[in-house]
Amino acid sequence: MAGPARSSAALLALIAATSLGWPSAGRAADAGPPKPQELPQGGASPGSADSIPTDKPKLRAFCADRPAQATLPCTVDKGHFQLETDLFNATYDRSGGGITDTYLATNPTLKLGIADRTDVEVNIAPYEEVRTHEPGAASSDTLYGPGDLIIRLKQNFFGDYRGPLALAIEPFVKVPTARAGIGNGAWEGGVVLPAAAALGKSIILNLSPEIDVAKDMFGGGVHLAPVEIINVTWSLPKNLTLSTELYAREDQDPAGVVTQCSADLGLSLGLRDDLELDMGTNLGLNPQTAAVQGYIGMAKRF
Repeated sequence: MAGPARSSAALLALIAATSLGWPSAGRAADAGPPKPQELPQGGASPGSADSIPTDKPKLRAFCADRPAQATLPCTVDKGHFQLETDLFNATYDRSGGGITDTYLATNPTLKLGIADRTDVEVNIAPYEEVRTHEPGAASSDTLYGPGDLIIRLKQNFFGDYRGPLALAIEPFVKVPTARAGIGNGAWEGGVVLPAAAALGKSIILNLSPEIDVAKDMFGGGVHLAPVEIINVTWSLPKNLTLSTELYAREDQDPAGVVTQCSADLGLSLGLRDDLELDMGTNLGLNPQTAAVQGYIGMAKRF
């Protein structure tokens, strides 16, 4: 049997490892429920590291909004933060008659849990590049710089992402930090009502009804732009999660209503209980929507 000194060293190593991220399930229940804390074998002497209490509250199952475009009703645990970001994102758009290529070199969202079921989320792309050109043209006009700043507050009313039911509300505001041509220079905002329902052990239905308040194209007025996203996630073997969804947005600008819709597909891989890598694509379903968007990214809880 191991002596107190060896047991103390083992426990200190365990505490150091778990401080990087408490055990939790993968985003769509691919890792199962959190495992109970395991203690090293061997006797514990009074006052030694082995006698340190291990009854810290367990974190909820790891849950990230990405991949795809749906917003989930889960929040980050109080006192913890989570990073969700594109590592690279590219969009090919012909909806305006010409061709617009947009590239994001990272697109981080930082989430901080400020209460048991409340978090604050901040998102901005530090580098965005927009290239516009006519079909067949050899040259293009290029703009680059940071994107707009988006600040969100998510409040979960009840339930966890893994079911059976969950509901939240997430108001947000967009601060116009992007230059003209990348952003529209307007303060805008909206509210999302994320909801989730488990359809079994491996299937989760997510709904993200949203109302945006957007600036009119002409003049100083504003208008509404309702959004609906229907998302289904499927737990697969090997810690994989498949995300499928339909996205629709109706921009009710007085200058002309624009309807955008896409079919989206995402795949995430749980590398650890608090770390995922992902990739995906969004395919436009009508001429008013960008033809294709592709991305790779990650999510990590700290």
